[in-house]
Amino acid sequence: MNSDFEQSALSAALADATVVHEILQAMPGQPYVSHFRKLISSLQARNIEEAVRIRGSVPFAGMGGFGEFLEATPAIQARYKSLVEQIGKLKVNSRYGLVPNGPR
Repeated sequence: MNSDFEQSALSAALADATVVHEILQAMPGQPYVSHFRKLISSLQARNIEEAVRIRGSVPFAGMGGFGEFLEATPAIQARYKSLVEQIGKLKVNSRYGLVPNGPR
């Protein structure tokens, strides 16, 4: 496993998750805050498999209110997309020892 890659990807994912969490926390009803709180905790603990599992439990962009919120808030949309991509790269690195390239 490439520890430089892992550290960089974990830091980027944690930064993205933190921004998304803070904005969601400021919204009425605090939608999906618990998902992102758990995701932040797993990233801080460097528990990549748990982060992958939690990522899968956060609704995709096309699912109801969360998707509408993403469409209406470009800052969240970009951070959420980056977060999902970083966790995907961490998953590939963790499971297969590969350092994934950027998006094509």
